[in-house]
Amino acid sequence: MLRKSIFRSVVLAVFIGALVGSGTPGQGGSAPQITFLSFDAEIKADGNPVLGFVGFKDPDGDIIIRAEFDVVQAADFQPFSFDPDVKGVKEGVFEFALATKVPQRMTLRLTLVDEAGNRSQPKDFSFEAVAPILRVTPTSLSFSEQVGHTPVSQTIQITNAGRGTINWIASADQPWIGLSPQQGVAPATVTVSINTAELDVGSYAGRITVEAPGAYGSPVVIQLNLTLTPVPLAMLEVSPEKLEFRGQEGVGNLASQPVTIRNVGGQALTWTAQANASWLNLDRTTGTLQAGEKVEVQISVSLVGLSAGTRQAQIIITAPEARNSPVTVNVTLVLEARPLFTVCPSGCPFTKIQPAIDAARSGDTITVGPGTYYENLSVTKSLTLEGAGRVTISSAGANPAVFILNTRNVTIKGFTITGGRHGIVIQSVSRIAIVNNVIQNNAGKGLLVLNSSEMEVTENKIEGQTDPGCMWSAREGPSRCRSGLTTNIFGGGAQMQDSEGITLISPGPSPQEGGELSPFPLGKGDKSAVIYYNEACHGNIISGNERGNLCPPLEQYP
Repeated sequence: MLRKSIFRSVVLAVFIGALVGSGTPGQGGSAPQITFLSFDAEIKADGNPVLGFVGFKDPDGDIIIRAEFDVVQAADFQPFSFDPDVKGVKEGVFEFALATKVPQRMTLRLTLVDEAGNRSQPKDFSFEAVAPILRVTPTSLSFSEQVGHTPVSQTIQITNAGRGTINWIASADQPWIGLSPQQGVAPATVTVSINTAELDVGSYAGRITVEAPGAYGSPVVIQLNLTLTPVPLAMLEVSPEKLEFRGQEGVGNLASQPVTIRNVGGQALTWTAQANASWLNLDRTTGTLQAGEKVEVQISVSLVGLSAGTRQAQIIITAPEARNSPVTVNVTLVLEARPLFTVCPSGCPFTKIQPAIDAARSGDTITVGPGTYYENLSVTKSLTLEGAGRVTISSAGANPAVFILNTRNVTIKGFTITGGRHGIVIQSVSRIAIVNNVIQNNAGKGLLVLNSSEMEVTENKIEGQTDPGCMWSAREGPSRCRSGLTTNIFGGGAQMQDSEGITLISPGPSPQEGGELSPFPLGKGDKSAVIYYNEACHGNIISGNERGNLCPPLEQYP
């Protein structure tokens, strides 16, 4: 708050001489005159009095009883008057003093009044009261932060709006308020920091005081308010909240889709994700997230065993620390029915088998209706070819009637296969089933297996070939060529060459005894594996073979 102080004093100086002047006449006589007025053009606004001098004349000798000082211009100054105590003096000088603590520019007007009421001509004089002026901005500060966290520091500016030098000192009334620096010369910047280490949730108030001795406006008090709020709980943000997978029944794998889990709260959390359907797979199911962290979970589906239709499922994401736990991601799986691949001589999507094979995708089933199809087949993908009724594949030329190459999971069922260089040739294939076929009257072998494994050859009739009806080569691994209680009939014999792990069960009352396999060529001087029946010859009739009717143990065969 600005303060002012006015000091007045008069010193009489007497001069002898004639007085001439003009003014405002009173009831009689002439008005007093101001012959001169002397006062400094600049004073210090420090409250100390500064002297001024007024020369006067009073021609008729009336007593000057009052000197009036009116304010023409001032920021903070009041008009005043006093008795100059010059009774009986016609000409002379009296003294006055002015003081202020407010820096300002002032214009005052002096008028002398005698006892007859005569007033002198007014005299204006101007001067400036100067001093250092302390300015501090802003005059209030507000901080807000979560408990346990440090608010961002703020600054105050200290400047001198007046003249001279300001040496300032800053202090705070609370121990949690930090100031840097705490003293200096204006202009200066002071950084205000807050230490919340010992503070709990709530509102706090403090004051910063900036003092500058001798400066106008000192001291300046800055009000400071601090609000500490609770740290928000952990919070889950999961996106997207819906997933949709579309595919075709039994066809391949669908591309995985990501779900992003983010902790948008203020505390760490431990999350767990679980799907409520066996066909939903997650590449990760648990983890920890600090505040602001995120993780991406890849969601995939397994189509194994799923038929066409629409299925709904959910992924439930829980975090005990999160206020919005659990969060659910809804998953929709739409499987379209696989197209039917049917072949028949007329009226079906396909009239030939090979175009259907070419159009089908891995895993499809091709159903072939009754009739004779004159073509050679090539299979290089996972397929099931199934004859419905009497279906004959009649081939011609130097190629196999059916050639299965470089694939897996192939089934050939219910066909009569005839007329090819070989009946069925299987090369570099795993997991293949040759079931309930008649393979007959082919130029070479009925069934030729090369470098393949995991075979099931069941309930077939292989006859009428020039070479052995069934031949394995190149160590195919665990495979079976058996009849059960019915028959695999090898009309042209069976031969296993450089092979292992092959079980050949002959026709007969049971797989273990009885039955006849004839003629059965054992090979001609090569390293053919021995023809054997359950590793012994129990009740089997082996006749008409080129190497004789022998069934030696495997280790004895040359």
